Amino acid sequence: MKKLIPVLGLGLMLVACTQGEQPAANNAEVTNNAPAVETTNNAATNNATVNTSLTENNASTTEVAISGEMTNGKLAEIFLGEYPNAQITGISYDFDDGRDEFQIDGIQDGKEVDLEIDAKTGEIIKKDTEDDDRTNDTPLDLAQVKPWAEAVEKAKAEVNGGRLESFDLDVENGKAEYEVEFEGNDQEVILDANTLEILRVDR
Repeated sequence: MKKLIPVLGLGLMLVACTQGEQPAANNAEVTNNAPAVETTNNAATNNATVNTSLTENNASTTEVAISGEMTNGKLAEIFLGEYPNAQITGISYDFDDGRDEFQIDGIQDGKEVDLEIDAKTGEIIKKDTEDDDRTNDTPLDLAQVKPWAEAVEKAKAEVNGGRLESFDLDVENGKAEYEVEFEGNDQEVILDANTLEILRVDR
């Protein structure tokens, strides 16, 4: 009998240990089933979305809020859609009354014509025809002119400019030129429109 008691005691201890391990296994199972990792991933995704949105919004308030599609070529396409027989003599941008606008000037049938376009959407805001004879204005050769965005970046680097205030592209003394100004900066950068060489900085 004395020999049986230790054996029985050992058996009871093994059973107790086995039962003691059951809750731990169950806990592990609950932990694995819990969507903790999934929740973390969703949070990261949401944060990334918010951060991207904020970055885009900041860019639109500190830089030029202009659609990247509004190239010189696209502006010419819109203009010639309204004035098919016109020659383009100037392209300008201005931040006016809280709105970014392009204006394209041209000559059609000996008259000055112009078109104002929302710089973000490409929507035509206004079109106008002047009775004044402007046949002395020299048409632009847009095939030779560098993109306005490149001219703005070159000018910005030259004077450490901030938000674009305005630019004008036209022919002066037989040469196509960009004139670029930035908000809070009283310097005007004049560039050769065909080469982007900085011709001068007017203060």
